[in-house]
Amino acid sequence: MRRFWNWLWSPSRFSLATLLIAGGLLGALATGGFTAFVEYSNSMAFCTGCHEMDIAHDEFADSRHAVNASGVAAVCADCHVPKAWGPKLVRKVLATKELYHAMAGTIGTPAKFEANRLAMARRVWTSMEESDSLECRNCHAFDRMNIDAQSDKARRRHDQARRRGETCIDCHKGIAHHQPDVGPEIEAARSLFTAAVGDLPAAPETVYAAGTTPIHATADGRGKGMGAVLAAAPLTVLARDGGRLRVRLDGWRESAGGVVFAARGKRIFRAGLRRSGRAALTVGEAADGWAPVSLDGWVDADRMVADQATIWRFAESFYRLECSRCHMAYPADWYGIDEWAEQMKAMKPYTKLAKEDDRLLQIYIQSHAPVEGNPPGGDRGVSALSD
Repeated sequence: MRRFWNWLWSPSRFSLATLLIAGGLLGALATGGFTAFVEYSNSMAFCTGCHEMDIAHDEFADSRHAVNASGVAAVCADCHVPKAWGPKLVRKVLATKELYHAMAGTIGTPAKFEANRLAMARRVWTSMEESDSLECRNCHAFDRMNIDAQSDKARRRHDQARRRGETCIDCHKGIAHHQPDVGPEIEAARSLFTAAVGDLPAAPETVYAAGTTPIHATADGRGKGMGAVLAAAPLTVLARDGGRLRVRLDGWRESAGGVVFAARGKRIFRAGLRRSGRAALTVGEAADGWAPVSLDGWVDADRMVADQATIWRFAESFYRLECSRCHMAYPADWYGIDEWAEQMKAMKPYTKLAKEDDRLLQIYIQSHAPVEGNPPGGDRGVSALSD
């Protein structure tokens, strides 16, 4: 080592030694400066330095992440920037596009911010879903929770989420910033659906009720009618008289009730009948309390759609948007047909849905559910949603 040191510092090699030392010092200073700047860019002062962030900051300042009983507060980077150095640099590089949007004024006014709130929130939600809410778990983890200190509701929900593999953002949207209004997106989907209602071919063979629709014994549609067919019920067309269709409803009846179901043992509503409707039923041979039934009657053509998939597309969008306001929109196969009926009943006080929308969602989710559900973790029961 001494010989190498003397060789390095010999007059003929002094410039090489100077270059190596100077390069090392400059490299250390550059690395330290870069690291310091990256850390500074994670600070609240940096993140809120642009006026575009005023709205986001004010919302955050009123949240539990900023002020809480423990006095432990988060900053923007705790939720939006990964802790690991590699992913952190990737996030910083991707964030450079925000410079363009700042210059373009994409969210430069409160009105523009609100117009883009849903798109911005959805990008963050998707990122957190893909990372299994890693940024949340840097501070919150199931195995570090003091379960005994939680409310009964929180304890049950966290235990369910742990066993099912749900992630934090599934239920905790809007916890630091105001949750975007999905109403306009629901109404846009509804408008597309409404435009298809009544748009039938000249001689349709099968039509589907777009919603609760009265069915009458005669073409003039007088009186209270025989009852009502419900959304998505398939109807075989027998004849047409102007804007009225003579149709046949097929289904199953349990015992001697006035409800027509989709299939034997599957309590998916297709129609609810008055006394006159029950009297007009053609009833097949019963077995185990179930009998096939059919009913002929007249319905308005302008309340029908030509394709059941049109109904399902709207219902799927509605379900995904509406039910993910507070928790994830659970897959249909997590619960059985009858269990979904109980789930929907339990959620009514929380959703405040219109009666027709509530019926549609129940028929949609039941129509895509198995007889017996199979939720991850084996958890079953109404408490999964209503708790």
